[in-house]
Amino acid sequence: MKTEPLITLKVFAASGTVTEIDRISSLNVSLENGDLLGILPGHDKLIAATASETIRYRREGIDHEVAAQSGILMVERNVVSILTSG
Repeated sequence: MKTEPLITLKVFAASGTVTEIDRISSLNVSLENGDLLGILPGHDKLIAATASETIRYRREGIDHEVAAQSGILMVERNVVSILTSG
């Protein structure tokens, strides 16, 4: 049985705080220009500026939220990394 690939979210803050959440099946992030970006496993490589908003994600069938300051988002190989100023 083939398992579905999942996303890992890593949020790095300038203060040194790091948040890492794995086994995410979908993720929504607000961008600096006001757009909402939806990310699923297998998403193409991407670099974007994010807004200071709540990141919403689904893990094991349950919706969750995590707050994040504005920053730079990078998507590569099912890893979403965000470097924030806060």
